[in-house]
Amino acid sequence: MRITSRNNEKIKAFVKLRDSARTRNTEGLFVLEGARLCFDALESGYNVQELFYTETALSRYAERVTALIENSVAAFEAADEVAQKLADTVNSQGVFCTVKMKYARLHRKNTLRLTVFKIPTISARYHVPQRHSGLMR
Repeated sequence: MRITSRNNEKIKAFVKLRDSARTRNTEGLFVLEGARLCFDALESGYNVQELFYTETALSRYAERVTALIENSVAAFEAADEVAQKLADTVNSQGVFCTVKMKYARLHRKNTLRLTVFKIPTISARYHVPQRHSGLMR
């Protein structure tokens, strides 16, 4: 599928993941940019959920992008102007992916309740005897 609009919902979701730590933690996903980073994540056993690539990237990094297309849950060809919106770098390679966290810290409302225990403090002062000339005071 080819994405030509910068206002596409998939593009908006990617940008939100890129820019918001809360969204990344809630969704259990993170984003990567670059052919090598995306391919290394795949080779390291991470699940590539969505892949976005440009036509230029497909021709330049054919072997890596093809492997990513075959092993990702969903793959989308993005127009160059769409890739500019996805990019967080000045000179983008045109390859972007969302990856499932291996150890996701999912934040949900009201799932963690903390009980605060007040530890009693010793407020009495201890009298330490002082010795002067063998006498105690």
